[in-house]
Amino acid sequence: MRLRVRHGIIGEETLLTEEIERKTLGWDVMTRMANVLKLASPFQVVLYADDSSIIQVPMKALQVDTEESEAILCYIVQTPQVPTAQQFQDLMTAISDKDVMDLSYLLGKGVDLNCPITDGGHTSTLVASAILRDHSFDQYAYQPSDGHCFPHHGASLTYLLLQARADPNILPPKPQPTTMLELAVELGSSQLVQVLLEAGASVMPVKGALPPLFLAVLHRHRTNVQLLLDAQADPWQEITIASVLCHSPQWHGHAARTEVFNAVQAAAAQSPEDTVIDLLQQCNKATVEGRKRQSSLARVTPTVLTERATTIMQQTVWKFQNIIDKQTRQTNFTTFRWRRILEGLYLPGRVRIVLQPPPEPNQAEAFLLQVD
Repeated sequence: MRLRVRHGIIGEETLLTEEIERKTLGWDVMTRMANVLKLASPFQVVLYADDSSIIQVPMKALQVDTEESEAILCYIVQTPQVPTAQQFQDLMTAISDKDVMDLSYLLGKGVDLNCPITDGGHTSTLVASAILRDHSFDQYAYQPSDGHCFPHHGASLTYLLLQARADPNILPPKPQPTTMLELAVELGSSQLVQVLLEAGASVMPVKGALPPLFLAVLHRHRTNVQLLLDAQADPWQEITIASVLCHSPQWHGHAARTEVFNAVQAAAAQSPEDTVIDLLQQCNKATVEGRKRQSSLARVTPTVLTERATTIMQQTVWKFQNIIDKQTRQTNFTTFRWRRILEGLYLPGRVRIVLQPPPEPNQAEAFLLQVD
């Protein structure tokens, strides 16, 4: 079947596709139109059938006559607007209900999430909530079928918000904010990490936040480590030992607060049978060459730790390998590390922790977000 897409007012044909599948989503056409028209978001494209004024729902398959060899769609381009307080609340409800269809419909009204602050709240609340709900164990309100499907299944809510121009690098209004990529890495979700990276999430550390690669290395999430390395994350980036302690830095004294180490050293301190040091070694040469090309980056210099700092580092790495991952499976979920993460987010209501059987070893647990 051939598909023609023309402007709904002037009638000019903008897109011609010779062969389309019968199950083609409205989202697929919106995405292609956004590329052709060089729009910031596919949600700026409003599609409707040539013989009807009914708007095409993004996540539903095109409603075309199966007897015809050609389908015609019309489109208009809308100017995105910052969501009102009511629209913000509706978006939060759709995210809380894990309703991809409703979320896409609401965003399809021309909502622009590029602004970090709206009348309804902070945009980071939407993104963080979507990440937590995408990772939760319960099913989406609608399941993929012949009539509709979801892009990036398993990270659909987050993906749609990012497509509506939500900034993947948005920081919650907190003294020590948790980055969206840090949250996804802590959850152990490679789908969410990939979606954020594709949207332009930075792998560079943010002041007060743990570098995502460092966190992936500590948890030994091999897929996430590889994704972050492919995105040019620096395994030699140094952080203070206190940044990853399982307890307050006061427990360990001056050495933890002042001495630094890197992801390579952390991986080397892991047990030989369960480490990601091989992934870091493979990218070592490329990383060094990349540093030479980027004059803004400091040259690689080996870090020498004092005996006290070395002991603290080894203890911390051992705890991540033998205790932290087990603690994340507790229903109270009150580890020092996760308290810091949740305190760095700007979430409404309360967050209830619910267990999720991890699909692979070392994967963090899931969350259910409840909006009071």
